[in-house]
Amino acid sequence: MARPIAREAAMQLVFEQLFGGEATAETLVDLIDYKPGEKDSTYINTVVSGVKEHAEQLDGEIAACLRGWTLARLSRVDLAIMRLAVYEMQYSGLPAAVAINEAVELTRKYSGEESCPFVNGVLGGAGMRAVLGIDTSCYTTSCALVTPEGEILSSSRRLLTVEDGARGLMQSQGLFQHVKNLPQMVQNVMADVSDAEICAVCASTRPRPAEDSYMPVFRAGESQARAAASLLRVPFYPASHQEGHVRAAMVDAGIDETKPFLALHLSGGTTEILLSEEGKLTLLGGSLDLHAGQLVDRTGVRLHMPFPAGPSLEKLAMEGKAQGLIGVSIKGVSCNMAGAENKVTRWIEGGDMPKAQIAAEVFDFLCRSILRMIAAAGEQTEARQALLAGGVASSTLLRGMLLERAKKTRLGCRLCFARPELSGDNAVGVALLGAEAYRAECRLHG
Repeated sequence: MARPIAREAAMQLVFEQLFGGEATAETLVDLIDYKPGEKDSTYINTVVSGVKEHAEQLDGEIAACLRGWTLARLSRVDLAIMRLAVYEMQYSGLPAAVAINEAVELTRKYSGEESCPFVNGVLGGAGMRAVLGIDTSCYTTSCALVTPEGEILSSSRRLLTVEDGARGLMQSQGLFQHVKNLPQMVQNVMADVSDAEICAVCASTRPRPAEDSYMPVFRAGESQARAAASLLRVPFYPASHQEGHVRAAMVDAGIDETKPFLALHLSGGTTEILLSEEGKLTLLGGSLDLHAGQLVDRTGVRLHMPFPAGPSLEKLAMEGKAQGLIGVSIKGVSCNMAGAENKVTRWIEGGDMPKAQIAAEVFDFLCRSILRMIAAAGEQTEARQALLAGGVASSTLLRGMLLERAKKTRLGCRLCFARPELSGDNAVGVALLGAEAYRAECRLHG
């Protein structure tokens, strides 16, 4: 049977749903004298059950595209047709143009010619909708697209250029490179989803969710994001870089979001441990001086490695064997790392210790420090799961060391890790936060 006929049958079942009906493809022969084949029966049951499952989200998308109307004013025929079309565009991958054309034909047959322009206009605004996320951190320019429901569509990022031998960038240098990189990053994600219509924009505007948190590099992303939102006449939502890190890390990490968990943000600019409870982050502690990523990068640069030095130092560390020569300094839920850098510097300048062992000692020190912080935070909060995010946490070597030592010491806290591509700086988490804010606003006004 031709798909348009099966789609028409599906629409009639969706229409029945509006009256509390529970008809399926198997009962169509009794309902409308139509018996679909196996493939069409599978299609009908899939889309009809999908529309029922996602009815609230679908209605939110439709409501967001109504101008001067409310869902309550729509005829049930038009609502059934639009629910089906939006579902197929956003959940079945049907091209927007095809879904809209099919919907207009159904409208012409069941609602009348005068309703066709209205349905066409509403669905035109409810095609592939996407939230644009932008993050401009100290060393990475990132953009991402996600659907309002939280499906990741595209992600693009570019490391900032650091001169050989340098241990980092000045904020002004980073700001300039972000301004230069952003147009290409936006082009990249939009090219991946060519028919996407931006419904909201979210950008990281500060490092952490605190009033006094500020870094100039985030102005690059914030200013362009606010301008884009104004031009597109869509809402802009601010977020913090740290919140974005944690949100991205949660994707497929196995964290139980219904229970409190510890979140560790380990990077070149941050080494902090937080409590995540009911979507709110509370700072518990962190490094009192040097950050984990700084220790890694400074060690690598002193060993003549390119910046950022994480991958190169990790590779070297895998050739060495640590003996636990760097003592761990813990104060409450916080730690000190500057002493580790001083000891490493002496080893490198002395020239007596093999470079591979120096690298291994650095990772061993980080492993023991991180686990001690988790243990202290777990005792303070009674949280029994920990999520590790940030560039340092993306290290395969460090992850393996943490899991092995946690098991050996009976840590009592389940360790969860971000997907490697979502562990370092990225805009996926920021985009997901924007999607959550957008859904909340749609519910409020829907």
